[in-house]
Amino acid sequence: MKKSAKKKAKVEEDVMAAAAEAKEDPSAPSGIVVREGWLTKEGAKWKTWKRRWFMLNETNTRLFYYSSQRDRPDDKYLGFVNLDDATNAIALEPDAKGGKRHLFEIVTPSRTWYLQ
Repeated sequence: MKKSAKKKAKVEEDVMAAAAEAKEDPSAPSGIVVREGWLTKEGAKWKTWKRRWFMLNETNTRLFYYSSQRDRPDDKYLGFVNLDDATNAIALEPDAKGGKRHLFEIVTPSRTWYLQ
């Protein structure tokens, strides 16, 4: 087996292991949905804005987001904002981030989230 093929197999193995671990995540969305709906979020790496379906449950202190509303029941979440770690959450003025209106910021140790 060539070196590149071994490397590719290792990457695929790591991806499969991460996916299996995510399915067993005890912090995965569960319980009664308190609020859910569409928000636009700014990306972490690429600063583009994407429309995502967000969901807040009463049993978790995490704001989960999905690519679509259809993905919600199957735990196919793309990510989450850990609200336990949030150090600040504020509404921003429209001029703060490129003229976006109804924008708020959630600051956690690992990232600053911008949601609209």
